[in-house]
Amino acid sequence: MTINPPNEPALRVAVVGAGIVGLTLAAGLLEHGVDATVYEQASALQEIGTGIGLIPTAVTALEALSPAVAAGMRRVAFESSYSIPLVDGATDEDLAARPGNSEPHDSKVRADPGQRLWTCPRATLAAELLRHVPPERLKLGKRVVDVVSKSNTGPVTLVFADGTTAEADAVVACDGVKSRVRAVLLGASHPAAPCQYAGELCYRTLVSTTALRGLLGPLADSTAFYVGPGVYLIIYPVGDRANISVYVDHRTPPPPNAPHGRVAPREALVAALSVMGPSIRAIANLLPEEVSVWALHDSHDQPLTSYAFGRTCLAGDAAHAATSHLGAGAGVGVEDAAVLCKLLARVRAKVAGGGSTAAAGRKDMVQAAMKIYDEERRERSQWMVRSSRRQGLLLKCLIPEVGSDMAQMREDILARSQHLQDYDVHGGLEKTVRELDGRIAVMEAGMLHT
Repeated sequence: MTINPPNEPALRVAVVGAGIVGLTLAAGLLEHGVDATVYEQASALQEIGTGIGLIPTAVTALEALSPAVAAGMRRVAFESSYSIPLVDGATDEDLAARPGNSEPHDSKVRADPGQRLWTCPRATLAAELLRHVPPERLKLGKRVVDVVSKSNTGPVTLVFADGTTAEADAVVACDGVKSRVRAVLLGASHPAAPCQYAGELCYRTLVSTTALRGLLGPLADSTAFYVGPGVYLIIYPVGDRANISVYVDHRTPPPPNAPHGRVAPREALVAALSVMGPSIRAIANLLPEEVSVWALHDSHDQPLTSYAFGRTCLAGDAAHAATSHLGAGAGVGVEDAAVLCKLLARVRAKVAGGGSTAAAGRKDMVQAAMKIYDEERRERSQWMVRSSRRQGLLLKCLIPEVGSDMAQMREDILARSQHLQDYDVHGGLEKTVRELDGRIAVMEAGMLHT
């Protein structure tokens, strides 16, 4: 049984995965008149993770993709300066004694004052994105088991575990770190089919802000990064509670096929904090009996040689899964969505226009769009993966030439933050559309001379 609408539109796009990137892409495609449907393996949507931050280039990309979606994001997110405050978490100093009327941090990485960060809970942003994707465009309980393209002119067919199928002219897989589509396209035995263990664990928990203030003083009232040997913490207040993420160097990989996340006893986190100074070690007294712990995975060791596979492509974490140290994974995925949206909308307009343009054929135009997307996005997104891995090592004082030197750490982080922001979103979008128009023109000329 197929689950596509009976009336064939100019271009049908199947988006696999209803995470932030998938919903962003679908919302943009629908606004541009592209027939898009999202297929999600979960039977109910439930975003995991504590929060999400959109870097300035991602906000620019979102505005280019859909002003309405960008406006919705701004309604539910909080704007803040783009900075990274650093504190020596291993110091023997009583951090609570630092005065509140002066700069309490040891160092602060500040980007250009005009660069702003937009943050909100993942679930909140997902709910806002769903306002732009009609319910009939979202199919739940659809776990992909195969992607089939049997002919040069026929559609791409998604085969689902429930026995149903769906047809599309283009497929974009945004199904995350554990991407099923990536494994199908590469083959289960391919080394890049699964993401690889990044050599670290992340513990997450919430504690009372009031209680934390007794240990950290004024530092507890704003976000800060507490660096130490093999460990660092990000602590930020959320109302009357403080969110704590603890990143720990841990080279022993989890067992094969083990879940990335699990519940751990508080003693495990207490042990991880044992190398820190007394103020940070004292946080152990505030911890609940159980905390969540995540084995971090990324694509650093096995980067893909292409994100495009004929008329199917990978985007977001499915293409370039990264650790969270740079805070840019979701934002770079939104950039992916903007490029794909503009390219596929262009294909749709060309097909709908008919005439000599249609002679090039949807298949060839879609394949050209996918190749151009790969050419535009792979270098930047894989740099992000490498940079995030390095930043995690840096904040855990594991870069030999930097160690715990705050000044060198700040300069290293600042250089990569500036490189991350030095991306011309509008220029990239215009370039990709021009390139697509040029390739379609060549296709048309070839068709007319045969």
